[in-house]
Amino acid sequence: MTNWSPRAATRQRARRRSYRIPKLAWVLMIPFGIFAMPSLILLSIAMLPTFGALVSDRRTEKYAATCVGGFNLSATLPYLFILWSQGGGMTPLMPVLSDVWMYLVIYLVSAVGWGVYWAIPQIMTRVSNWHSMGEFQDLQKRKQELLDEWGVDLAQEVEKINSETKK
Repeated sequence: MTNWSPRAATRQRARRRSYRIPKLAWVLMIPFGIFAMPSLILLSIAMLPTFGALVSDRRTEKYAATCVGGFNLSATLPYLFILWSQGGGMTPLMPVLSDVWMYLVIYLVSAVGWGVYWAIPQIMTRVSNWHSMGEFQDLQKRKQELLDEWGVDLAQEVEKINSETKK
């Protein structure tokens, strides 16, 4: 006999729901794929850096894929618009895919996305450390002002009381 709990039931419902969504997506993707095959071919080639970021990022949040994917998609959209403006068929796809500059632009912008993914945490750490050092210096000045105002004897008494309460 299994033990029933509300938490387990909620998990089971969420699991069932999560399986239902991809099946629906696949059912909708088949007709979309038939009618939009040239766009899907262009996107599958151009979005390779995003796929690489998705596979290489070990976090569950997939921050690398989000960052690189945003840059990658923004570089791919102009070429997708060119494809669509020329009819969106297989014939206009060939000149777009044979354009060397397209690959250079798309992959360089994806490299910028990787750079942003790497640099932002570094910058934020340094800014946070800089801010903490400023606060530490302010507290040191305030401590010195209090010592000048109340005297060193009071500070020694407080230290004694603190050390006795810890024992």
